[in-house]
Amino acid sequence: MFCSKCGTRLAAEAKYCSSCGERKVASAVESREELAPKASLYQVKSYTNTETQADQLQVVRPWVRYWARMFDVALFGLVFGFILAMLYPLAFIEPHSEEILTLLILFFWVFIEAGLLSVFGTTPGKKLFKITLIKEGKHGFNFSDGVSRGLKVWWRGLGIGVPLITMITMIVAYSKLKNNQRTTWDADEGVIVQHGKIGFFRVVFALALFFAFFFLMFIGSEM
Repeated sequence: MFCSKCGTRLAAEAKYCSSCGERKVASAVESREELAPKASLYQVKSYTNTETQADQLQVVRPWVRYWARMFDVALFGLVFGFILAMLYPLAFIEPHSEEILTLLILFFWVFIEAGLLSVFGTTPGKKLFKITLIKEGKHGFNFSDGVSRGLKVWWRGLGIGVPLITMITMIVAYSKLKNNQRTTWDADEGVIVQHGKIGFFRVVFALALFFAFFFLMFIGSEM
């Protein structure tokens, strides 16, 4: 028999608890298992909350961020290319048209992303990959916040789209993110990046859209 107040083992004939002085030994529980559920429930809840916070705030996921941005850029590139083809069909047969088109898409995306962040607080890629941007000290982004951050990503992260420069800047950005837990543009702009758990179907959906995008690009080049 155990004391219902402190859990101390009691002799069968005891009228008082030797540890806490509890008199109502008649209500003492028969085993410690009866005391365990409350403590166990508290421990599980505490661990779950800690795990969630770590998942949201402390986990750094450079590749998730990269693919979310590439998804946004690819989607915007598809729309941009379609509009350009309607307005100026010969644009795609000009010398170095693909390289120039890539530079234009990356630059204009800075402003499209800023507009989406200021209106919706997210972009299609960030929504799909469950990435949340939080502006410190503010309820959300305004357009100038988005442009300021986007230009830094465009230069420091993407190297404005020039292949060799892009490779160097992405390696540097990846290294700083892994070491400092934050990119330089997020630190400069006071932005916190949170990650949610990405489910299997989101990954499949993203892969399907990427496949569709490259298929359309291939068809367009053949035509």
